[in-house]
Amino acid sequence: MTSASSPPDEVELRQVSELRPFHSPGSAIHAGHDGRHVICQRNTSDGSSLFVVDTTDCGIRRELVGQTEKVTAVAVSPADSAVYTANKELLLRRWDWQTGETGSTWRSFHRSPITLLAVSEDGRRLASGSSDGAGHSGLLSLLRLAAGQLFSADGHDYRVRVWSATSAELGGALEGHQSAVTGLCLMDEGRAVTSGRDQLSNYSRLATVPTDESLECCIRAPAGLAESLGLGAVAGGLVLTGGQSGRLKFWDLSSSRRRCLLELSRGDGGQSGGGGGGGESAEYSPGSVQCALTLGDGLLVARQAGSVELYSGSGRLEAEWCGALGEVTCVLAGPPIGDASATRLLLATDSGPFLRVFLWRPGDSADWRCRSLQLHGELDSLICCSLLPGNRLLTAAKGGRVRLHRLEVAGQSLAGVRAVHIGDLEPGHEGHVTALAATADGNMAASACETPVIKAFRITDSGPTVVAMVTRPHEKAVNCLAVSPNDTLLAAGSRDKSVSLWSLPKLRPIGRLSGHKRGVWSVKFSRHQQLLASVSADCCARVWDLRDLSCHRCLQGDHPLYDLDWLGSQHLVTVDQSGLVRVWSVRDRAPVATREGHNGRAWCIASLGDAAPAADATDEGTSGSGGHWLTGGEDGRLLLWRDATAEAVAERAEARADALAREQRLQNLLGSGRLAEALALALSLAQPSRARGIVADLVAASGCGRLDPQLVRGLDEPLQQRLLEFSAGWNSNSRTCHEAQCALHALLLVRTPQQLLAWPSVRRHLPALLAFTERHERRAQQLAACRHLIRLLAADPAA
Repeated sequence: MTSASSPPDEVELRQVSELRPFHSPGSAIHAGHDGRHVICQRNTSDGSSLFVVDTTDCGIRRELVGQTEKVTAVAVSPADSAVYTANKELLLRRWDWQTGETGSTWRSFHRSPITLLAVSEDGRRLASGSSDGAGHSGLLSLLRLAAGQLFSADGHDYRVRVWSATSAELGGALEGHQSAVTGLCLMDEGRAVTSGRDQLSNYSRLATVPTDESLECCIRAPAGLAESLGLGAVAGGLVLTGGQSGRLKFWDLSSSRRRCLLELSRGDGGQSGGGGGGGESAEYSPGSVQCALTLGDGLLVARQAGSVELYSGSGRLEAEWCGALGEVTCVLAGPPIGDASATRLLLATDSGPFLRVFLWRPGDSADWRCRSLQLHGELDSLICCSLLPGNRLLTAAKGGRVRLHRLEVAGQSLAGVRAVHIGDLEPGHEGHVTALAATADGNMAASACETPVIKAFRITDSGPTVVAMVTRPHEKAVNCLAVSPNDTLLAAGSRDKSVSLWSLPKLRPIGRLSGHKRGVWSVKFSRHQQLLASVSADCCARVWDLRDLSCHRCLQGDHPLYDLDWLGSQHLVTVDQSGLVRVWSVRDRAPVATREGHNGRAWCIASLGDAAPAADATDEGTSGSGGHWLTGGEDGRLLLWRDATAEAVAERAEARADALAREQRLQNLLGSGRLAEALALALSLAQPSRARGIVADLVAASGCGRLDPQLVRGLDEPLQQRLLEFSAGWNSNSRTCHEAQCALHALLLVRTPQQLLAWPSVRRHLPALLAFTERHERRAQQLAACRHLIRLLAADPAA
């Protein structure tokens, strides 16, 4: 052990990149007039935001609307960069999505919140719809301005009403749907196609076409895309629909047959023949299409699961992004991809049946393009995953199923990633599976459920086989499992506040670790010493000595802890209820680095396994360097962190050397009498006391009791602002107020009041400057009066 005089640990954790949600499932995505950017709406419990997203790299270019404003409807002009929003206060607002500036704001005539907005093709007319009974008796499901007409439909009578956009007179109604109308597409020769959730497509009163699925969108298919898919030119154009089945369907509604020509399957761009087949379930699958829009000859598709897909003009899936994630419950580093072993996959589960796959290259920020894999037979939410050697993946979902898959990676892109089902654990668990853990060689694994039951099973090429089982290992459900580095021990943390140890593979009890006051959420073995770490909802992280099963260290926090990982041999990285990511020193029992991460609970953390080992990993206070960690939480964000300790130490050493050099130069300038240069250097070094002394010397050398304005004019603007900030502090003391007043006088001569008020620090210091200046003026007036009185008393009476 090190002595008490050992220096404190230095650990620096920096956020490298983040997957930031930009879209809420169920809200529409709008295309910008340039065909490159899209405007997406993101709703939270606090308010709403509009994100301008570049489809070339899915980069968020701009954020509109503050988080405190609840947006109820959005429309984007197809002619210019105008965006119109409506909020719960019935205010309509115009934005410019290219500059982010706010334009006009006005109050609507509606009596209830606006649910839909529509803009005409020329961008000169704006229509708004509400459920206040104006023109409709129910909640609007469709609002469209096109061809000089306004089309609207509600969820009460399922009719599409056609209004004149100039006179607001009702021109007629389109009937035939038996459920809410969700889409309208204008075709050639004055014809229109409407789609709805009644599994029918109504063709301008001329025909009703069964679609065998509930539809959410209906658009005119891009001509270039239809030709690339070999559909040829169709008189009147093709109609593209999307809905419950998750397939994009191309319909020829010009002929007497009126049939589906082609289907694009979700995600892989796979094609199938016509027939209009769809799912028979009345419920929406997570991959169901919620919105589709054209971008040139390509398509942008948003799905109910939160993914956003970009298809090229040839119908090939170009990219997929996670516009929104649910609560991220599990993250882990996936297998290498391609020939470059350093490039790896990142895996995450978000309370849904999809496994989200991302690409990561060390040295670069993560590429947040996504591949959403729906695993074989999984319809329930995935709870946890565990990666095994040989690109094998264990998954557990609600319902007690544990499945073994193989991740196949073709090429060096996400398009070549797929999961092949190998087998299920038989017999499965009776309750929801809560934890998984596997040995380092991948031949054994263990699972636990909420009943509670722990099962150890052997993994073969045909699937997992149970070899041992323990019923009631704890009084309450088991939350977490971990396997020791030598594959001989299994640790289980439970809601009954204890950690139990078992031998592998027979699951024979070894001992129980007690000390936590609330349920244990995560356990991890140290890779360097015989230590086990656990975190609990009692805000404590405990380190246990496996030689005598005693508590080696107790690290007291201030928020419930949910997950942890080891950083070297003497540091822990934890995530907690407040979203903080903390690095703890086991030796000092205290945090050495704290970083704000997630908004809300941070559920999980995983090491990407790329840390360089320390010179002596068993020494106190040493750790690996350059490692990366991935964290996930209830805010639907993924954060990528890096251990930048070596860089931080080098930067601090460089800063100290630079400060010493500049201090020496300041001393040289003062010694040679170059006061003007010395003042600039003292201001840049943020030394107010030294700067005040230099100002006093300059005032004394001027011979007029003032600071030369030309000297202040020669300072850079940031240094002038700092001089103003220092003067505010000097002005609060009567002993140093003279230098402050001289500096302020010079600043007022070289800067106009408007320029001074534009500085961010002026408004903060102005009240104090005025108050103390008035006090100094009153003191000067009193001194002058006293001086005059003394002169009168000292005068010769005879005179």
